[in-house]
Amino acid sequence: GWIFEGFGLYLSYRLVNTRLSFFIRRTEYTDGEKSNFNSRLRQSRANWFRLAHEVLVGEDKPNLVFVLGKDVNQLTPEDLLYGYALAAFILEVHGDKAARILTRIGKEDPPALVLEEELGRKLPELEKHLIRWLDDVKS
Repeated sequence: GWIFEGFGLYLSYRLVNTRLSFFIRRTEYTDGEKSNFNSRLRQSRANWFRLAHEVLVGEDKPNLVFVLGKDVNQLTPEDLLYGYALAAFILEVHGDKAARILTRIGKEDPPALVLEEELGRKLPELEKHLIRWLDDVKS
């Protein structure tokens, strides 16, 4: 899910400047705070790096291991944003490793293991680097 949405949305945005098509789990039990987040995410000029940073430093941040294992139809808006930020980080910071990462995951190697091996960091450390990078690029 995170690869489909994350890489797809990032590349679509970079190529044609739109994120109009994305899939997130909808629920009738969405509270007001989540609705506000969803509307902020859908704004045409939304800064998704800023929103991703906000989510990843927040109290209820998604668990990276769970995000890596979810199908596209299981992603919450926060999970989707995490996948987008992770895809951007891989492409912009570790572009030379992106093809290997995608190939290995495509061959059904566990995403957590692939990321740790290819990026040389355990997931908690990888997340810290991602958050620092988002802090730098969110403006």
